[in-house]
Amino acid sequence: MNHKMKKIFIGTGLLLSVVGLTAQQRTYTDEEISKMSADEFAQYLNDIPVDTTQYDSISKRHRFVVQTLARPKGDKVILRWAPDQYVPWFFSNTYGYRVLRLDEDGNLDTLAACLKPMPLEQMKTHFEATDSLAGAAAQMIYGQGTTLKDALTTDGAKGIMKVFEEQETRFAYAMLMSEIRPDLAEAMALRFEDKTAKKGKEYTYIVASNIPDSIAYMSAMPITLKNTRQDPAHFDPLITDSIGEDGRSIRLFWPMSKEFSTYDIECRYNGGEWKKLNDRPFITLMSFTDESAGVNIYGHNDIEVGVYEYRICGYDAFGDKSNYSKTIKVELKDILAPTPPILRQFYLNKDENGDYVVDILWTKADFEPDFVGYDIYYYHPKVHDNWMKINEQRLAPTDTLYRYKLPINMSAHIAIAAVDTIGNYTTSLPAEVHIADETAPSAPTNLKYKVSPNGLVTITWSPSPEDDVYQYQLYAANNPKKDFLPMKGKTVSDTLIVDTISGTNQFSYYRLKAFDYSGNESKFSEILTVQRLNFKQPQPCRIDSLSFTEEYVYMKWFPSPESDIKQYYVYRHLAGQEVSDLIKIIPADSLKGNRIEIYDYPTPNQEKRYYYYIESMNTTGVSSNPSHKASVLFKGPRMINARISLNAVYRPELERIILAWDIRDLTQADINDGAYICLYRKIEGEEYFRFMETLKINERSTYDRRVPEGKSAEYEMRIITRSGKRSEYSNRTKATVPVKETEMSN
Repeated sequence: MNHKMKKIFIGTGLLLSVVGLTAQQRTYTDEEISKMSADEFAQYLNDIPVDTTQYDSISKRHRFVVQTLARPKGDKVILRWAPDQYVPWFFSNTYGYRVLRLDEDGNLDTLAACLKPMPLEQMKTHFEATDSLAGAAAQMIYGQGTTLKDALTTDGAKGIMKVFEEQETRFAYAMLMSEIRPDLAEAMALRFEDKTAKKGKEYTYIVASNIPDSIAYMSAMPITLKNTRQDPAHFDPLITDSIGEDGRSIRLFWPMSKEFSTYDIECRYNGGEWKKLNDRPFITLMSFTDESAGVNIYGHNDIEVGVYEYRICGYDAFGDKSNYSKTIKVELKDILAPTPPILRQFYLNKDENGDYVVDILWTKADFEPDFVGYDIYYYHPKVHDNWMKINEQRLAPTDTLYRYKLPINMSAHIAIAAVDTIGNYTTSLPAEVHIADETAPSAPTNLKYKVSPNGLVTITWSPSPEDDVYQYQLYAANNPKKDFLPMKGKTVSDTLIVDTISGTNQFSYYRLKAFDYSGNESKFSEILTVQRLNFKQPQPCRIDSLSFTEEYVYMKWFPSPESDIKQYYVYRHLAGQEVSDLIKIIPADSLKGNRIEIYDYPTPNQEKRYYYYIESMNTTGVSSNPSHKASVLFKGPRMINARISLNAVYRPELERIILAWDIRDLTQADINDGAYICLYRKIEGEEYFRFMETLKINERSTYDRRVPEGKSAEYEMRIITRSGKRSEYSNRTKATVPVKETEMSN
């Protein structure tokens, strides 16, 4: 039974005490009540002491409803019900419920005159002291809540909302307990079994509250059924999964159902026995403001590598168990690499030939169960494009030293990798084996710059080719014929440096030097001349028009009115995506007219919203702000997966080109959608393929007699349906019509 919950605040391990709860007034059995006259029963209801002081503001004209469900079993009928709000539930716990049955012969029977929750003292003896759910149910019924008087005294006007929220929470908890367990539903007077119902007979049941009209008007919802066995609804959820970032947990997701409120989750590991994962019925607790289903989420944590299979069954409001769902299989692979080793020391020596030999020493703090050994990696740009493994056999976990002869007598980089059984690995921080030399490095080349609007100049260059270069020094001058002085703080190991342009000169001049680890310095680079141009941000472009077809998006933009624009950057941004895609760079001098025209071909078969905008950049490298974004919901062409293999050959005896084809993977649904074949042809000398004819989908050949002698023709075809879906084009095939030989006469 699903109920609207406005707020639920629930943590794990709900353990509520029932100690110190108020005792109930004297109660009567159903048998005693059934023997009362109408006047005695009314007097009995009026004599029940009820604290109504906190409900003085409730309209006596408000009408509440008791909602009822029924489940016929053939040998009995099970009834489940619940008031629609806290107020009628609160009072019904005191006044009770009556259960009426009307049979198909018109006989009206009172099955229960006054069903009320099990008294507190009886609940204490009926349920185990460790039964936390039973304790929670008792707390919801008999626990002392905050009165309006106390709330107003403590919190003023805010106390009204505090009481309201507390009542809603108590009501939601109570309904939840009745959903989880049938025995608790009976103890809470929210379930009744009619064991006198006869198989195959039709009955109408009414569950009504005994609340007097002086307190609130109550409505009952009759429910009519035939007592034939009814099983729970079929359970076939779509179960999805995800693996946690730690590589040791699996989360299962499946839609919430109006039919089922709690679930059992079972698992088997590596083909073993099925085992239930939840100790108590599993339920996803969330806030409901409408009838939307939501999603159940179950986490299976701290598990080992292997193959896991899961299945789920549901329990409905009557406590009936559904069938098991289809199984879902998840393979948890080992993604955790060993902890990395630590490089401790290099010992550099020369062998008898004068070549350098290095002894590499390392340690490792932790030894994982699946750790199998080490690999040694070496990098030198003169020898390899990337890191190279230098040990032929994997080193043992106990190894801590490796000797290696350097391929050339120059500095190089070494790293150690720790490897596990399936190949996961982590490497140490690389370290450099340094060899002193007296050879100066080459000067940096290919100096370039970019100036930002705030006067910062970014200088880049191609590095010196030597592998032992460790830094570059920037030099500057205001006159290229004067001495270049080293700039303080402008020493970098990268190939990028930033400077602030100052002074009034139109130009600034820069040079670079490279330094290696031995202190050798290169010659000066060529002079880089930086021009102080327009640092003001250009004005952005403006959208003119936008349209789209199934194939593409077409846009027109007004370019920036600035005269020094160098180029335009066109971006496409997919809704929900963090990064925009640069789809086109348009040089300003390539524009024709006063518009920027752009065609874009997004991915087909995906209904996505795209945003387009343009940034303008001037000759100094200053970019404008992005233009206003143009938005389009692009669906793209709807494609079908059919594949066509086309062949063409000229038959001289028939004096025609014969075309034959084979179609694969065309679905019956596409055939039913009116699929047909379109044939296209391009005769030698023509620029484009032209439509030739339409063919039925079941045809597999045709011919062409309209190709001139001595000319070749190319052919291609595709499938199109009445709804506009289309396939990719077939392969292109070619045939030639030869020139006919003429007979010579005497």
